[in-house]
Amino acid sequence: MNRSVLPLVLATLAGCATKTPAGTPDPSGPAPVVETPESLADGHVTYDEWSANTQAIADSMTRLAQLELLEVGQLIVDAPAGSQNCYGPCADDPVAQAWMQEHARQAARLEALVELAEQVASAPAEPTADVTEAVQALDALAIVEVSGPHYTSDGSCYVSVCPGDDEKRGRIEALSQAAQGL
Repeated sequence: MNRSVLPLVLATLAGCATKTPAGTPDPSGPAPVVETPESLADGHVTYDEWSANTQAIADSMTRLAQLELLEVGQLIVDAPAGSQNCYGPCADDPVAQAWMQEHARQAARLEALVELAEQVASAPAEPTADVTEAVQALDALAIVEVSGPHYTSDGSCYVSVCPGDDEKRGRIEALSQAAQGL
């Protein structure tokens, strides 16, 4: 799957300091490091390893959903054309190994994104009004489909912003900045 990446320009003004709330990953720090998945250590992914990666992805997606921070879709796997023509890697598929390797790589990237999201979700956040660029940047990482913030309503805020939404958008902004480089 080819995805066009929206350019994101981050400008830093000379003399301006950025404040990072305590416990929030520092976006000016080193880029997050995604370890090579154990299933890729020998350069070959077995079907048992693929199955374990599939379970790890499901667990990561559950953890991400429980944060109620973002609306996300499926894991993005940039696989060779013609792969994944059945419900998982097919034994007779000549490109199954390439697909399983990309699947393993994306499982590790998703885990790293979820760990950052958990850090951000538990830290204080600077309120912000618009997260359009942050959502686009998270989607452009091509880990999972990201469509926007996850909003919940208790029924008392029909059209206006609900309590906590500004802070949630601040957390999404912080996650976007911390996740660059994943």
